[in-house]
Amino acid sequence: LFKVSYPAEFHAQTAVEAAMALHPLVRDRLDDVKEIVIETQEPGLRIIDKTGPLANPADRDHCIQYMTAIPLIFGRLVAADYEDQVATDPRVDALRDKMVVRENERFTRDYYDPDKRYIGNAVQVFFRDGSSTRRIEIEFPIGHRTRRAEGIPLLVRKFENSVKGRLTERQFTALARDTLFVGPWGWVLRSVSARPIKRSGGDLEAMRAAIAELEAGRVVILYPEGTRSETGDMLEFKRGVLLLVKRVKPTVLPMGVEGAYEAWPRGRRVPRPAGKVVCSCGEPLDGAALAAMSGEEALAAMWDAVSRAHHEARVELARWRGTEPPTAPAVRAPAEDTA
Repeated sequence: LFKVSYPAEFHAQTAVEAAMALHPLVRDRLDDVKEIVIETQEPGLRIIDKTGPLANPADRDHCIQYMTAIPLIFGRLVAADYEDQVATDPRVDALRDKMVVRENERFTRDYYDPDKRYIGNAVQVFFRDGSSTRRIEIEFPIGHRTRRAEGIPLLVRKFENSVKGRLTERQFTALARDTLFVGPWGWVLRSVSARPIKRSGGDLEAMRAAIAELEAGRVVILYPEGTRSETGDMLEFKRGVLLLVKRVKPTVLPMGVEGAYEAWPRGRRVPRPAGKVVCSCGEPLDGAALAAMSGEEALAAMWDAVSRAHHEARVELARWRGTEPPTAPAVRAPAEDTA
C-alpha cells in the first residue's frame, strides 16, 4: 500500500476520498446538516474514532471525524489543515459533533481477508429538511494494489513535487536493465529520467546517450553489477562502465545500498511492506586517475570503493536493527585483466 492521495492515517484514506466526492453537494449547506454517518472497519473504529477536544496536529491526524470534516468543508486535505489556523474554524467541530461512526462488518471482514486487504469507508450526509446525499462507499484507497493505474501517476507527481526544489529538470539519468521497462513500472522509470539498457550484450545507443549526458555536465546513475544479487552480497561489475570512465573521465561517486535485498529480493513480485533501506556515499574517485589505470585496476578500484560504502550502509542498518554489525568490507576476488 502507498499513501498517495492524502496526508491522513491509513484507516481514514477512503473516508477522506468519499468526503471529497461529497464536498460539492455539502459546501453550501453546512448549516443545514443534521447528521453525518461514517461507516468504517473495526480497526478504524478502534484507532481513530475520537470525540472531544483535539490538542494538536497528531491528534487530528488520528481522528476520522476531523479528517472527514475538512474535505467536506474545504474540498481538500493537506498537511497545513492539521494546524491550529484551520482547526479553530468553528465549522470543523460543528460537523464533528454531528458525526456518527459505526462499524460496517463487511468492511472489517474485507480488511482482514489476506486476499483483499481492503480499507473500506462510507460517508453519507443527512440534512434537516429530510433530504440526504447519496451514500459514497470506497472499498480501497488509491494506493491499494487494485488501483495501481490511478496511483502510479499520482505517486510520481508526489515524488516530483518533493524533489523539484532541489533537483533541476533532467539533472540526472539512470541506466537500468531493459526488462524493467514494462507495464506501470516502465512508465515510472521513464518519468524519472531512467533509460533502458540491454543486459544481454553491448547497447551502444544507451552508452552514447550516457556519454552525452556526462559531457553535458549531468549525472548518470548506473548499476555496474548489471543484475540484482541472489544473496544480497556484491557481484562483479560489468565492463561497460569502463567505456564511460575511459571516454569521459567523470568523477565517480561510489554508493552502497543495504536493505534493498531484504525489502525486495529476487523472485518476489512486490516489495515487502516494512523495512529500512540505507544508502551510503563513499569518497569520490578521480575520473582521470581511473582512466589512466588498466581496465582491471579501474574495476577493482571502483569495486573496492563501493564495497566500503556498502559496508558503511550495513553498519548503519545493523545499528538500527540492534544486530551485530559486520567487521570489515567485502573483499573482491582477483580477476584476470582482459582490457
